[in-house]
Order: sequence, then structure tokens, then C-alpha cells
Amino acid sequence: MRTYYRDRFQRAQVERMVEKSYEKYLTAECKNQEIYKRQLERNARDRKGLTPENRERQLKKAAEFELTRCSELHGLFPNSHRGGGWGR
Repeated sequence: MRTYYRDRFQRAQVERMVEKSYEKYLTAECKNQEIYKRQLERNARDRKGLTPENRERQLKKAAEFELTRCSELHGLFPNSHRGGGWGR
């Protein structure tokens, strides 16, 4: 009986560690995706020598870039401290 409760407690500790680790990973990946999206937007706006059609194409690409890790983070950890601009 004693071993059963100890094992359950240890398993719960490991699960919490894994969840925290994955939340940290998703937070970092979300931030990276947000940075990448801003770079796409900035490049589309500020790049010299782009034709209007190419500029529109680049702006559309930036607008359609999905922040998949941010969505996953928000879905799995709704109370996460990362409340940034998800879903932009």
C-alpha cells in the first residue's frame, strides 16, 4: 500500500515537470513565431525594389502566417502568463 501511494506521488511530480517543460517550450516557440511574423510584415513593408504585386503577395503571406504554437499554448495552458497577441 505504501509503495502504491509513493509511486502515484512520484508519477504526479514527473507529470507536472513534463507539463511545465512543455509549457516553457511552447512559450519560447510562440515568441519565435511572433518575431518571425513581425519580420515578414516589416520586410514586406520596408523592402526596397518590390513591385506592388510582390509587396501585396508578401503582405498576404505575413497576414496568413499562423501562430500555431501560440494557439497550442493557449489551448493547453489557458492560464499561462504569456497572454500576448495570439491569433494576429
